[in-house]
Amino acid sequence: MKLRHLLLTILMAIGLVNASAQVHLRVSSLSRFPVAPTDTAYESLSYDSIQVLVENIGNTILNADNIILYILGNPASGPDILYDDTNAVYTAQAGSVTPINSFTYNFRPTHFDDGDNIVVVWPAARYTPHTSDSLTFHVYFVSLLAGIDKPVESPIMVAPNPINDYIVLDLPPEMASKQVRIIDHLGKTVFSLKEGQNYIPTDNWAPGMYLLQYTEKGGKQVTRRLIKN
Repeated sequence: MKLRHLLLTILMAIGLVNASAQVHLRVSSLSRFPVAPTDTAYESLSYDSIQVLVENIGNTILNADNIILYILGNPASGPDILYDDTNAVYTAQAGSVTPINSFTYNFRPTHFDDGDNIVVVWPAARYTPHTSDSLTFHVYFVSLLAGIDKPVESPIMVAPNPINDYIVLDLPPEMASKQVRIIDHLGKTVFSLKEGQNYIPTDNWAPGMYLLQYTEKGGKQVTRRLIKN
């Protein structure tokens, strides 16, 4: 009887050890990503070169598996896939950090609301049993229907558009120059307006789409689309 109880105790202990031995993934860092309030996410822009660090804080190895990253903006739409490469196989020891480098993501109005979004990102293993922790931050999203290309309502006059070698901005007196910037398709600022400046040379700009972003009186952020021939 004592032997039977001893064997039962050992089996239960082994079961508890196996149950507690698990891969536990979390996103410890997210960079080159348009996080508010320092940056804005636009529907029409492709954000590439995103970098994520995924940490295995569990007590067992993630062995030769895919890592998927999910992103949730609008809860009503459900999560979107931030990263999923079936050809990328990762092995992560317990306590190790795995970099996922240089992937691209496009923001869509199906998954993000115009304005401020509380965004959640979390990792997952495709085949390995695991648990996950999430990373939460804010993203300010602007869709193509959210105030872009509405010159009638805009206090700023821009000409010509499409652009060739230059553009001229006509700002109302009450608008400070620090409230105006132009960004490229990567979300990088290519021009910040200086005091008293309204002529902008564009001959060295690459062809494509640019966004003129400014802040109206009252704090409303407005974006207009510019096309460089």
